[in-house]
Parts: sequence; C-alpha cells; structure tokens
Amino acid sequence: QQVEIDNINPAASALIRSEAGSFVQSKIDVAWVHDTRDNLFLTRRGHKFEVGLMASALDVETFGVNLGGQQYFNLIGDSILSFEGSFKHIEKYGGTRVPIFDRLFLGGPNNLRGFGFRQAGPREASGEQLGGLTSINATAEYTVPVNITGSHPDKAPRVAVFGDIGSISGATGSFIGDG
Repeated sequence: QQVEIDNINPAASALIRSEAGSFVQSKIDVAWVHDTRDNLFLTRRGHKFEVGLMASALDVETFGVNLGGQQYFNLIGDSILSFEGSFKHIEKYGGTRVPIFDRLFLGGPNNLRGFGFRQAGPREASGEQLGGLTSINATAEYTVPVNITGSHPDKAPRVAVFGDIGSISGATGSFIGDG
C-alpha cells in the first residue's frame, strides 16, 4: 500500500507534524485460527482462538503479534454468556518509529464500547490520538432474548449487559488524562 500523510494543520504539535510523508509498505499477515462457534452472527456456544504474526517492509519496517480468544455459553432461556479478549503488539525493526497508521488504537463497537472509534488511549497535549505499541482488551457480555411477538429466536431482539476493559501503551509524547 502507499500511504500519504499531508495537509497537516500548521497549529498541530511537532509530534503530529512529524508524521507527514509518503510511505510505501509491503505487509504480510499470517494467522492460525481455531473456531468451533456454532453460528457466526448469533453465537450461542463454542470458541474461537487466534494467533497471528505480521511483518512489513519497504518504507515501513515493523513486525507484530496478536493473540485473541472468544468463548460462548448458551444458558437457560436462550441467554448467552460470552467472554472475549485480545493482546496486540507492534514494534519497529528499522526506521525511527512505528508510523501512526500502523499503531494500535481501541474504542468503538468492537472493543471499548464506551468510547468512539479509535478514541481510547494516549493523546498528545492538544488531544490528538497517538495510538500505541501494545493493546490489551477484554469483554464479558450476557444477552437475553426479548421475544415479545413469538417470532423465531434468531430474529428476536436481545438485551445485553456487558463490561469492557482495555489499555494502550507504548506511545510517545505528552499525555492528558487516561483516554
């Protein structure tokens, strides 16, 4: 891929302005996945486990690892208890830093639902997201069907109670708050 970072606001911090440039990146991702889930969209039982490695070259010399897992339990009344977690890490093996487009972010509907997409984690003094080199997150969720109309269980709306937790580390610069 070719990535161009330009037209950065002149009032942006030196840290953000230093991300400007044109990058050519060749990347390879390899993953092993073990998946026993009974349904991709409304999983009631089973698990998924994934281990992956990534390496990129040319202008962006980085490598990374990711581990992730999900476990689902079908309980009384077609309720579902699920647990999910992931660990990701990226490093540079050449160059001066991991560019912002390869850093790790959290936030949004797939991990930390209380934050906007990519809005959780380290920020520099002006509030701009920096991303990090290591991310870890976990979720526990319990859903119950609300079958008012007697429709098919897969089409019934569900009420969910969940808790998400996560952290991003390895960013450089100043930080304000905790994300």
